[in-house]
Amino acid sequence: MTQSRVFTAVRWPFLLRLLLPLFAATTIFLPAQTACVKNFEAEVGADLNYDDNLFYSYEGSEYSTWFFSVVPKLAYNRESSRLNFKFDYKGQGDVYFAGDSQLGPDLDLQTGNCWSNYFNLQLGYQMTNRLLLRVSDQIDNTNRPDFMTLDEMVFGKFFQNNLAAELDYRVTERLELTIGYGNRFLDYTESDDSIDHDFIDSRSHQLHAAATYYLSAMTNVSGHYRFNDTWFPEDPLLDYQDTLIGAAIRHQVNDQMFLRGEIGLQDRQMEYDFRDSDSTWYFQTELGIQRDRSTIHLGFSRDLSQAPNYSRDFYVDYALVGGWEWEISYRDMFRIDAGVRWNEFQMLPADFAHPTGELRTDVGYMVGAGYERRLQEHFLVHAKYQYMTRGSNNEYYEFNKNTFTVGCRYVFFKR
Repeated sequence: MTQSRVFTAVRWPFLLRLLLPLFAATTIFLPAQTACVKNFEAEVGADLNYDDNLFYSYEGSEYSTWFFSVVPKLAYNRESSRLNFKFDYKGQGDVYFAGDSQLGPDLDLQTGNCWSNYFNLQLGYQMTNRLLLRVSDQIDNTNRPDFMTLDEMVFGKFFQNNLAAELDYRVTERLELTIGYGNRFLDYTESDDSIDHDFIDSRSHQLHAAATYYLSAMTNVSGHYRFNDTWFPEDPLLDYQDTLIGAAIRHQVNDQMFLRGEIGLQDRQMEYDFRDSDSTWYFQTELGIQRDRSTIHLGFSRDLSQAPNYSRDFYVDYALVGGWEWEISYRDMFRIDAGVRWNEFQMLPADFAHPTGELRTDVGYMVGAGYERRLQEHFLVHAKYQYMTRGSNNEYYEFNKNTFTVGCRYVFFKR
């Protein structure tokens, strides 16, 4: 890695991460040009969970367990004529009970080490009548049981940060130009005795440019250019660059429904000969419907994705996802989520999974349902269920997973 790349990846984003919260904090006390709307909410939840396949393991190697979760949340929102500021925090601490392992003796989950913290910061500032600045930062700091060996429970500590900034310039009443920059890093530290997975550590730059033309108040078309430079400090054989060029259209059918579609070319270039570079096409489609008491969202997409943790591969990913949320009454809320994914990998597996001599292909399904009941103004109870399954031409990547949750939450401050 060159010195300039190190400086850009570490020092410059570090300065942004230092200055952004300070700037955002000062905006809370700035006087607004017009009426200012402020909202603050704090709550805490408690859940009892059951998971019959904690590590998404193949049949005969599942680990099932009960665990108790405490989930605090904070949210702050401020809106004025020029400034929009939003901050969200969600934490979770887990206490695991005795589990059941299909591989052998039950293993200790070291319950005191299981926690997560999620931060989301969004800032929009109307610099002039034509120029809008948007900044966002998402932080995920998690320590969780990651996978299991025959005689050891392995914990992974993740720290992820996604920082992005965009400028929108309204050239005319119909034409808008956008330019943006993003920086992402991920650090992973495993428990002392686990195998080495330092190759998960990654850094990346993202550049984005777009031109949007408003055909009418209901319809716009846009052209997009995205560039992503990703590298892995501990495993440079994985370094790659992505270039995406595409066109999109968005149509607001009426006050309750919108449609959006994007299609384009994705080109991936590898810096080393460990894998071949590749070009493919991608698309994204969305449908959103919002009525008085219900919301429906559907999405269908195709792209070339980086494989999840513990894999050094890429795959073509088709995803169809949807959700329906129904506010039955002031006190009752019901939600259904479902999804299908089809993945075709580009390399033979080279790990424990016993290569079959053909490219791995997976098909996964997910369905879930949840219900929430408001017992009092600030006290709510809920129940959730989710089922996940994945089939594959390699049996070591197949799994079935059921999770159940019952719990409550108390909103102790809202204004």
